Amino acid sequence: MQLHQVGYDSFQINDELEGGAQGRTYFVKFKETGVHYAMNSVKYLKQADNERSEKEIAEMKKFESKFTVRLVYTFQDRTDMYMVMEYCENGDLLKVISELQQDPEEERVMV
Repeated sequence: MQLHQVGYDSFQINDELEGGAQGRTYFVKFKETGVHYAMNSVKYLKQADNERSEKEIAEMKKFESKFTVRLVYTFQDRTDMYMVMEYCENGDLLKVISELQQDPEEERVMV
C-alpha cells in the first residue's frame, strides 16, 4: 500500500455549509473513498491565526471520543489551514436542541 499526502485536490467540494465562525466550512467528498466530510478552511496569514489554528487542532486531537466530532485530516497551503472532520448529518448540537424545543414536551424523548 502506498501512502500519499492528503491535500485540497484530494476532495470534491459539494456545498458550503452554514456556520464556521472562523473561516468557511464545506461539505466535501474524499475522492479516493467517496466518504463525506466537513472541511473547515481558516485563513493562515497572520501569526495569531496560525497559533489559534494549531491550538484548535491540538485540542481536537486530545478529545477523541464517540461523543465529539473526530478530526480526520489537516493540511495547509500558502494562505489557509484546512481541518477535515466527520460530517454530522443533523448539524451541530445547538441546531438539534433548537429543533427539539419546537416539539411538544410529550414528544421529546431521551434515548
